[in-house]
Amino acid sequence: TKGENEKVPIAQKGTGYRRLLMVAQLRYLAKKGNKTNTIYAIEEPETYLHPKAQDELLEALKIISDQNQIIITTHSPIFAGNVEKDFTVLVKKDDEQKSSVYYQNGEDESLVIEIINELGIKPSHNLLDTHKIFVFLEGKDDIAFWNTFVNKVYDLDLQQSPFKDQICFLFGGGNTLEDFVRIQYFTSLKAKHDKKLFLIIDSDKGNDIAKINKNIEIVDNFNRLNGIAWLLNKRYIESYYHKEAIQRIYPNIDFTDFPEVKDDTDVIKYMKTKSNVKAKDERIFNEMTKEEWQEVSNGELEGIFEKIKENL
Repeated sequence: TKGENEKVPIAQKGTGYRRLLMVAQLRYLAKKGNKTNTIYAIEEPETYLHPKAQDELLEALKIISDQNQIIITTHSPIFAGNVEKDFTVLVKKDDEQKSSVYYQNGEDESLVIEIINELGIKPSHNLLDTHKIFVFLEGKDDIAFWNTFVNKVYDLDLQQSPFKDQICFLFGGGNTLEDFVRIQYFTSLKAKHDKKLFLIIDSDKGNDIAKINKNIEIVDNFNRLNGIAWLLNKRYIESYYHKEAIQRIYPNIDFTDFPEVKDDTDVIKYMKTKSNVKAKDERIFNEMTKEEWQEVSNGELEGIFEKIKENL
């Protein structure tokens, strides 16, 4: 209160306050990125958190999980919906035996549906069926990537008509429970209203074989739904960085050792070797000229966009 200077120990502060400190700590660890081989076990991380704070925590956990193990228990559709289907476990109570029963999700699609129904995971409310074309991408960064590419190479704005009114870009490439619900929802829309469905995901070349095969499986499944899917030739969207644009963004950093970018080159790993450089920096894409975009694309991105445009 006013006029009092007594400090309150963190342990005596409200649960909501302590949860926000947890979000801040994990966001810091995600940004710092040098803590590896650690197991994080968190019970119901969504408790007492505003939905925006839940999104921020989820993003931090995804980054940390690249080099660490994350285990959470949750009732939150936001958290459960963003976990890969193969990494989910449904825990229910057996009323007759009065003991916990565990269901490990694998290839059993009926179990996927049970988890979705149990937690109330539904398509996002902003997925309107007024659009003609739906393009599924892996994340928000991918949406910015394609917006910038089309703007620089074609001098068109995907946020303006006619694209804004006809093309809906969605992030969620098919690995998570939420992606499963969303794609199933739009597949039913396609059957009823002749919607066009497209999917673009990273190749992840150079990663483990299981990850690469999983992406190929996602593409095959999407094509069976009468959509059109692509695996990008290069490993990640960051593999489309142009060296000269990176140098202009970071003029005081030496990038003379920038590698020749092949399909499996890990550009993110290279960027992390430079101090004070962001591995994922959309400013680089914004900095790239039309000619630089065309050089790194080598016709690949143009071919994908032309195919989507044909269906307008």
